Amino acid sequence: MIPFKYKGYEIKIRNTISDRTAVRISNNVEDHNYIFSIRTVKEKLFANLVNRIKRTVDDLIRYKQQTE
Repeated sequence: MIPFKYKGYEIKIRNTISDRTAVRISNNVEDHNYIFSIRTVKEKLFANLVNRIKRTVDDLIRYKQQTE
């Protein structure tokens, strides 16, 4: 899949979008691996998955700010 960057994180979607899609989020300091469960045909659309990943990155950043 197409790798992209969002808020300083490099995001790589592994393989293809299927029922369980693995995503690697890295900022050269730490790596995070997520598995997204795709339940509907609408969620399989690339743009919808990217928006879901962006929300996850925003949640990760928010969590880090609260724990500092």
